[in-house]
Amino acid sequence: MSIKFIDELTPGTTYAVIDRKKDQFVVDPSSDDITVSVPDRLLYMEEKTTVSPYVHTQIPKTRFTFQDTNTGDNVSLKKTHDLLFIES
Repeated sequence: MSIKFIDELTPGTTYAVIDRKKDQFVVDPSSDDITVSVPDRLLYMEEKTTVSPYVHTQIPKTRFTFQDTNTGDNVSLKKTHDLLFIES
């Protein structure tokens, strides 16, 4: 198990996505294991960077695309800060 940030992901790898601000961590007193409430499992597909064709707005936008392992739908994350990705 390894924890990664969004810029360290490897395409074709499945990650459990945990929001550090929102998700709840639970400690099992009998074994001292730490678990998270409901981690989403997403398959990382690729990173896409697009640049606006307009001269005054040439700010590159990066989008990270994933695939939901349960439904097979493509997922694009709305936020990338405060997220941890645990390789599974």
